[in-house]
Amino acid sequence: MDMDEHRISIPQQDQCADHQASVRGEQSGAVAYRHAAVKGTAAVWRAVKPQDWPDNQHVVGFSRYRGLEKESLPDELAQFVGKAKSGGKMLVYVGLGSMLGVAFDSEEKARETLEVVRNGIIDCLNACDFYAIIHCNDKVFVESTDKILVLKKPVSHDLLFPDCSVVVNHGGAGTVQTSLCYGCPCIVFPCVVASDQPFWADVVERSGLGYNGGVISKITRGKVKNILDKASANLKSLRENAKVLAEKMSTDSPAEIVLQFFKQ
Repeated sequence: MDMDEHRISIPQQDQCADHQASVRGEQSGAVAYRHAAVKGTAAVWRAVKPQDWPDNQHVVGFSRYRGLEKESLPDELAQFVGKAKSGGKMLVYVGLGSMLGVAFDSEEKARETLEVVRNGIIDCLNACDFYAIIHCNDKVFVESTDKILVLKKPVSHDLLFPDCSVVVNHGGAGTVQTSLCYGCPCIVFPCVVASDQPFWADVVERSGLGYNGGVISKITRGKVKNILDKASANLKSLRENAKVLAEKMSTDSPAEIVLQFFKQ
């Protein structure tokens, strides 16, 4: 194969979804070059293509992780999830991913933000009986309660999200779509404005798949409480919409579509 005419790369950096063909993280897009005519593909759900993308940019579908047969949740987490499920309670996951280390001026500021989120959850718990998981790390974390479990180590989203009712996240393409491919609505607080995160927050809300909480730098305890109240009140319709999308996403075959570019 002539590598000057045929090349495939898997980008791993944040790029704005409105203007770029690639998306961030584990489920990133593949960019194919053929005979000097650039064809870009984005591994995002196929219903979404920004209007300002050129004709040679193609959305091919979401690339899902496989091979979880031998994996399981850590014991403490599994017990917590089981408690929520057995009681028929809403289970909320909160995770900002790598943003804890890059989107804040200091670890102290990141910790303050997590405290705001935790306190907003506690306020909401006074009116709505549910369970919450807050994913932190071993440097930036808050304290657990009987209804809030704090994780300090990574856990596969593909293992955890199928049991969640709502996923609160930063709006990274991989996290948003992993959540939605399991029929789980999202609440998005974008952490990096100059990225694809605000785009996904907007798509989620416009599609009836969750809510845009606004940039995390302006988050307040009241905002967290109010948006969780809203999600709880509308959970049935949000999950119905997410499940319809999940069915469509389950038929995506992005690798096959990318391979077709090399056969043209």
